Amino acid sequence: MGKLEKTPEQLTQELNAAIQAIEELKIFSSIIEEANDGIVILQEGMIKYANQRMANLTGVAINELQDSSFKKHIHPSALLPINE
Repeated sequence: MGKLEKTPEQLTQELNAAIQAIEELKIFSSIIEEANDGIVILQEGMIKYANQRMANLTGVAINELQDSSFKKHIHPSALLPINE
């Protein structure tokens, strides 16, 4: 029979840490989704996440916001300061 690489205690600790991370993610998601502010998460200039409030404020569907350039949603007169 093969040797266990981790003890039951180590596996329990890892499982508890994973459960805690999932619970924290649920709390974070709830806060973001229920926010009164429009929230976006950008990565390399692209919108990777937008909450429903941002979609309501912009009049653009969430699926259209996600994976689009954030500059596409900003008035051209406001882009100059962003580009500097």
